[in-house]
Amino acid sequence: MIVNISQATYRSPCGIEIALKWKEVSRSVSHATAVGDYPQYDGGDVIDLGHTIEQYPLQCYFVGENYQRESDTFYHALLERGIATLDHPRWGSLHVIPTSISQSESYVDGIGRSIVDVTFIDVGLHHAPTTMTGDKQFFRDQHRHAITALSDQIVQNAPNPSLFTRFTQSILSPLRAINTILGRGWRLAGQWQRSFGALETALNGVMHTPRQMVAILQAFLSPIKGTMRTERLQFIHHLSGMITRESNELQDKPMHHLIQSPQERTAQSNGAMIAQTMLCLVALEVAYDTNTELTTREESTALLMHIQHLEQAYFLSVQANYGTFSIHDDAMQLPLLYAIQNLFQVTKETLLEQMSYLKMKNTRILGHAMHLYEVMHLLYDIVEDDHLAHFISLNNLTDTEIFLLPEGRRIDYYV
Repeated sequence: MIVNISQATYRSPCGIEIALKWKEVSRSVSHATAVGDYPQYDGGDVIDLGHTIEQYPLQCYFVGENYQRESDTFYHALLERGIATLDHPRWGSLHVIPTSISQSESYVDGIGRSIVDVTFIDVGLHHAPTTMTGDKQFFRDQHRHAITALSDQIVQNAPNPSLFTRFTQSILSPLRAINTILGRGWRLAGQWQRSFGALETALNGVMHTPRQMVAILQAFLSPIKGTMRTERLQFIHHLSGMITRESNELQDKPMHHLIQSPQERTAQSNGAMIAQTMLCLVALEVAYDTNTELTTREESTALLMHIQHLEQAYFLSVQANYGTFSIHDDAMQLPLLYAIQNLFQVTKETLLEQMSYLKMKNTRILGHAMHLYEVMHLLYDIVEDDHLAHFISLNNLTDTEIFLLPEGRRIDYYV
């Protein structure tokens, strides 16, 4: 049996090249599709909604006479900012950004070994930092294109007057749900709660001009962009869970479907998808703007993961709803799906580009006891009061540890 394994090599953004020894390899990614199966018709429709960003965790070993120097060289090469190249032993050449790094040492029978655990994010062979990806006007243009596609979708799917109230109720349901999830700590909770009645009246008032719904929803959701950063991140984080729950609840009501007419089910599904789409558009705009405020790669990675979870939840919800329509329904229009998919991609690429230049949280295990100032000089060369205070707080140092950090102490720091 032939095993396709090659030498693992890492080339940093500055050109430092390190050969790596490793034990196991793995990678992870998820894929989303929208599948429509129609009653009394053979076959169906499948829409490829793309996959999430691939992650490649790798545990690297350094042994031999110069193992400490080689391990430290690799460790510091991982700290460089920018996009690096990983010649993966199993999956070939990858353009990557390291996002999680840990270094430790062990001694067995007098033989030393250093271990560096690192997770790489694949930015894709097609990706390179460009003025287009990070250009705010480009993002705004793509966002406006998605808004236009959503407006067209609303005009296409707006029900007849007898079902319009059900349609607007289905639009309001996700908004009420996210407001409840965020709770009292959400600055907009009270304002939204008081405004739902007026919002419902406004939506019902454009029955004959449904395209105006987008402007009404934009005005209602716009204050999210003015909240504190923690609130904005919580909104993005909780939105994916809310969409998943709403979609599951809609699918887990078979008896309710027996009572509803096909037209009622379609109006309800369309309303929910319009609200979820509008919330996603706001979330992506918030993520794009919040990205410029982030200072560490850890924060940027967390935001990227939130966006990935949101993308997956949204398109799985599309899939669940798309499969409930009959072949004669207009359902979700492809221009809208592709516009949303493209906006997710632009947002993720922008986050990846910015991430490669941010500070990164790193971990070390002390091989011997060290005074605090020794550690600070080792990590930062120059000891500054801000670094010192942040380091003590980050690692929750006790009074004893401030005087002397013990052997084996795990320390975290940013560079």
